Amino acid sequence: MTTAASVVAARLIGSEGARGGEEDRSTEEARRTGGLGRRLQERDDRVETDDEIGDVHGPDLDLEDQFAGVRLHGKEGEDLDFSAEVEDLIKDVRWLALFRVHTTKPFSHVALLQQMRNAWAAAQGVTFNIKGPNLFLVQCHCLGDWRKIMEGGTWLFRRAPVVIEEYDGFSYVKEYRLNTIPVWARVKGLPDGLTRKRELAEKVAAKVGDPPFTVIMNEGRINPASTLRARVFVDVNVPLIQFVHITLKERKKYSVYYEKLPDFCFACGLMGHLADECGDGVHDPSTFEWGEWLVWEPEVPVGQPFGGRGRGDGGGRGRGRTGGREGRGGAGGRGFAGERERGM
Repeated sequence: MTTAASVVAARLIGSEGARGGEEDRSTEEARRTGGLGRRLQERDDRVETDDEIGDVHGPDLDLEDQFAGVRLHGKEGEDLDFSAEVEDLIKDVRWLALFRVHTTKPFSHVALLQQMRNAWAAAQGVTFNIKGPNLFLVQCHCLGDWRKIMEGGTWLFRRAPVVIEEYDGFSYVKEYRLNTIPVWARVKGLPDGLTRKRELAEKVAAKVGDPPFTVIMNEGRINPASTLRARVFVDVNVPLIQFVHITLKERKKYSVYYEKLPDFCFACGLMGHLADECGDGVHDPSTFEWGEWLVWEPEVPVGQPFGGRGRGDGGGRGRGRTGGREGRGGAGGRGFAGERERGM
């Protein structure tokens, strides 16, 4: 091959190689962009699903602190003052409430909001807004749904209490303590005279929890039941009350029971965790001051065979011991983590 021919051949080979390299690069680029496109599409699909209930991660509550000390320019430094209108604005806001789960365990926001949606079964639906890692806003859209949510309960999520409180729509959400839940309590064995007057009955209820009280009684008549039943608000950060001390002719203590309690600790009496989750979880059951006996169960009618749902030793849901673990019938217990039933 002549020198000129060799040069031409070399150029042709170089050109083909360049085109091949370009094709390889184009193929690689297409592969990469195609994968990126799929990932972007998957991300968009995921965001769309999360948007149905709100941002799973919640807003950054410390955003204002991040801009502390930043210089403001022009209109940035001018206040928009609605203080004169705030009272009228609050009147226009209806059926808003803040809520949280009283628990030390992590949980899925999606699972919580879905369960609350199912539990409340709102006729007109509800709207959620996530305010923080464990702070949520809900709005009802009719009076009936609002009453069901605010007057019902106690609401539970995975056996932990859901603390809910009415919200005005304008106050700083961190100002809300969210520390009380409604429970139905029963005080047993009270003298008949104390259950005939509402004023006295509410004073007894005040020893168990806070107002507003709902006391079940017939004014002026003796109580046909063996207990005084009252709906009170209890502080989730205070140990459960077990007795009410009353002095008439002499000082006596009367046992307190609770209907449908969330999980609570036999070691410290607080709701939201069990004894094996309290501190290092190592406790001597013989030292427990609280127990399953605090949970009220319907009394067994006369003539009913033993082993029903009354207060018994292991047969029903009264105080019993199973496999060395003090608990609820045969299902483990609240004191220690056996194979206890765990709902959503």
